[in-house]
Amino acid sequence: MAMIALAARTSPKITTAMTPASICLLSFSRALKSKIELVQNGISAKRYFPLGAGVTKSLRTESHIALTAALTAARRDSGLTQQELAARLGRSQSFVAKIELGERRVEVVELVEIARILDVPTARLIAPVEAVLQRGS
Repeated sequence: MAMIALAARTSPKITTAMTPASICLLSFSRALKSKIELVQNGISAKRYFPLGAGVTKSLRTESHIALTAALTAARRDSGLTQQELAARLGRSQSFVAKIELGERRVEVVELVEIARILDVPTARLIAPVEAVLQRGS
């Protein structure tokens, strides 16, 4: 109830009939709107939103898409199928598919292991990501 009272005092649009869950959602949407405004104005939102405070995921960003494209191209160039790469990683084919489709982030250790299996320098997989980030700064 203290959350409801606090929210009601800070915003005239919020009534005491709101649930704590709806107040939390409202706070998150305001934080997200603020973050979007910062980014649109060319300001790094990381400075204003520390981890856990509406942090954007790295999925489907331009740099993530560059990484998944590099991974997919390297796998194809090596002549391996998703199934064959997955078998060498000791994972399922869907694990590789989710990475290539951009539905899953790749941990650094996984990236190094994939590069080793594909016989590609890790730097070659990271170079497109660095290029995207360089353009953005």
